[in-house]
Amino acid sequence: MRNISFALSSLAAVLILFSCNKNKETEAAAIAFESESLDMAVGETRKLEVFLSSGKADINDVEWSSDAPSVVEVSDNGSATALKEGTAVITARYGNEEAVCKITVTIPVEKIEFPTQSVSLPVDRVMKASVTIQPSNATLRKRIVWENTNPYVARTMEIPDDPSSIWITAQELGNTTITAKCGGKEARLYVYVDAVQVTSVTVSPTSVSLKAGETRQLSASVTPSNATNTKVSWESSDPKIATVKDGLVTAERAGTARIWAYCGAQKASCVVTVSLPEGAVDLGLSVYWASSNLGTTNNFNPGGYYAWGEVSPKSTFTWNNYQLRVSGDSEGNIVLKRYNFNTGHGTVDRKGYLSDYDYMDDPARQTLGGNWRVPTMKEFRELAENCTLYWATLPSLGTVMQFTSKVPGYTDRSIILPVGGFKDDTPGITPTQSSGQYWTSQINTAYSWDAHMVRVYYHQNTPKFDDSGIHKRFRGLNIRPVW
Repeated sequence: MRNISFALSSLAAVLILFSCNKNKETEAAAIAFESESLDMAVGETRKLEVFLSSGKADINDVEWSSDAPSVVEVSDNGSATALKEGTAVITARYGNEEAVCKITVTIPVEKIEFPTQSVSLPVDRVMKASVTIQPSNATLRKRIVWENTNPYVARTMEIPDDPSSIWITAQELGNTTITAKCGGKEARLYVYVDAVQVTSVTVSPTSVSLKAGETRQLSASVTPSNATNTKVSWESSDPKIATVKDGLVTAERAGTARIWAYCGAQKASCVVTVSLPEGAVDLGLSVYWASSNLGTTNNFNPGGYYAWGEVSPKSTFTWNNYQLRVSGDSEGNIVLKRYNFNTGHGTVDRKGYLSDYDYMDDPARQTLGGNWRVPTMKEFRELAENCTLYWATLPSLGTVMQFTSKVPGYTDRSIILPVGGFKDDTPGITPTQSSGQYWTSQINTAYSWDAHMVRVYYHQNTPKFDDSGIHKRFRGLNIRPVW
């Protein structure tokens, strides 16, 4: 009896296996990688993408393997993790079909630097200059490219047995910049060939506090005043925080940076502290976004409603009371004061952005001052593409769309855009409150009486962002400023 039971069980297993194989065959599909070769850095994880030719094929049935799992490890769902320098071939199998992808794992260069940023040499002096590369085991550490802006002042010669060093020979009075590039990083050495050496450099002021977007001019003095070369070179320790050109510091985003002034072998610095403008949120994007709409400090309130290019909110919205109108009460006979591409609607100035008239018609700039302004379409698109969207209707607060940053280091930050619809007093137009509608800073050049806007709304259980819309310029929409 036991033998009969075992035989029946074996037969059932064979039938099940046959049935599975038969189903697999009916769903046979060619398989291919999105890319047959990839470069990855040690520690990086990437989801590998494959394509199946049959619409009935199930991507979850793909089997993954690595021929060098100590170099690249691949999970059951196709996530590859680079573990160490080397190469690995990843195989994806579906039924009897397979595809391969070769992954090269490198150790990226994180930093390259000279031990000092400037040197001073007399004519005919020879010195050896070297750079250090971090990490010391970077894959491309021996592939250094050297550049010299003025070889007549100082000649450079590479050292074959020591790719991280060069010989520098001072030839005539002047200055030059030696640049070492490796793995996408670079370091600069300022070389001064002098007769009278610089003994000190002083920067004034020695500390500055700025808000992002603001500027401040620094000055530098050199001692002695009769030094052969008194040209000062400027550099920022962190250009993401503050940049500098000819001593003019521009604050980029919140943080602290040190601005260095170099002359000869001497240097001095100024500490620059950059803070956020009041009411700004840093989402890690190209601009700061205001924490609330223009016309309110409550981030759940839609705030004021503005016609495009008008600097004050109002409650009635028609062509007749549009402030950038000269005459006319409809698109067919409207004459515009500014921002016009159409010959039938007044003087054609071919101005399409609020910035084209130095923000004189920008309600954010005129109300809040500083560097606040109405966003461009590109900036709204950057916001949507780099944030997770969440739609919510809150008791007594209304409906809102929350944008939470996906940028590494900024994922704990978000802004809320209230859903305030738009306002229009034209007969037959019924403004909707089912979406948030916001002006951008640009008109529709094809039809100058329109301006571009963006919309946030909810559709099929999904929060949506749309930047393809336009509105008549006289209509009232909300504004979310940027800095």
